[in-house]
Amino acid sequence: MNIELIKAAEELGKACIEKDIMIGTAESCTGGMIAETCTAISGSSTWLRGGIVAYDPAIKQKLLGVAESTIVEAGVVSKETAMAMAAGATGALACAGAVATTGYAGPTGGDANNPCGTVYMAAALCGRVEYERHVFEGTRDEVRKQATLAALKLLTRLILE
Repeated sequence: MNIELIKAAEELGKACIEKDIMIGTAESCTGGMIAETCTAISGSSTWLRGGIVAYDPAIKQKLLGVAESTIVEAGVVSKETAMAMAAGATGALACAGAVATTGYAGPTGGDANNPCGTVYMAAALCGRVEYERHVFEGTRDEVRKQATLAALKLLTRLILE
């Protein structure tokens, strides 16, 4: 596994332990890579509650509580959907914090506003939700790894603020 990803997951784990919180993940385009990276850390069960891979919009609605109107009006790949996924994950997984990703890992998908490589991610913590939009370059795997790294860092920053 990528050493940069492992280091970011270790930092997230330290932050969770320091603040005594449990976290979860809600992943679409990263396909579980965030949770996989976290579980590569020994002892992660003390701070990682679990993860939901919600690739299909119906799963985003059913398991994460994303409103159908959000998906229809803002789109599956949007800040609104990412934010709803992160907030929904905290409830679904009974944890204080969560991170979510939705995007186009490529090489297909995307449009003029959100080209391939576009990933919206959001982190939720105790009712507060923040998002970021990135346009990554590279292969599908490279986009997913970059998104995973950025998502780990986003949640860590939110926890440490």
